[in-house]
Amino acid sequence: MPLRERVFSVLIVSASDKLNSSLRELLPESHYDTVTVAGSVNEAQRILQERSYDIVIINAPLPDDFGRKFAIDVCTTHNSAVAILVRSEMYEEIYEKVYPHGVFALR
Repeated sequence: MPLRERVFSVLIVSASDKLNSSLRELLPESHYDTVTVAGSVNEAQRILQERSYDIVIINAPLPDDFGRKFAIDVCTTHNSAVAILVRSEMYEEIYEKVYPHGVFALR
């Protein structure tokens, strides 16, 4: 039985243009179904009402919210893999709060 390639959709939630640009280079649309960028939690929530994504990457903090609760909500209510990117000094605190819900915390 041949393996079929799975193409994933990605939602990047980040207010950092530099990170967004870097992630877009790492996640070219030629290899991913859709790569969408939202600059805030509110914008990401509106986007998620329109469609679902396989992978959600959150660069915390965001302009309108830190993003921790949003990460947990997305992981528990959508069928998405969620990663939250945080500064090293905040990693332990955020990790303890998000990992029980299936969110990946990265520093």
